[in-house]
Amino acid sequence: MFSAPITNLVNNLNGLTKEEEIGLKEKQRVIHLSAVNDEHKENYLNSYFEDLNLSTQEPDWSQMIIRATEFHYFSNCKSLLEMMEVGEFVFKYKNQLEGKLEEMLTWFIYVKLGITTRPIPPYAADNRKVDLLGL
Repeated sequence: MFSAPITNLVNNLNGLTKEEEIGLKEKQRVIHLSAVNDEHKENYLNSYFEDLNLSTQEPDWSQMIIRATEFHYFSNCKSLLEMMEVGEFVFKYKNQLEGKLEEMLTWFIYVKLGITTRPIPPYAADNRKVDLLGL
């Protein structure tokens, strides 16, 4: 039921008691496991970020500009329409531009013109949403 008592004699070689030797070995084991764990974390995180390849990617400024565009003045609307003049640009950023176009038209019709009776986006006779960007 009980373990045998440790005779706490001093070791002549290192000057430590048996209890201090056990404590020192346990401390060294914990430090070693911590170092192994830290090395594993570092290797994992390094490989993770290398796989992301963030250092070689440049930010997509066009996408950031589209997201940041807000409509408070007519010049903001004009800027969006000028961006949409390039067909390749529209094709590449179609999803973002569809949302911004609806946002722009909502501002222009509701705020600038004061018309609040029309739904944005408009719907065709068969209840299909009209593709404003496609027009």
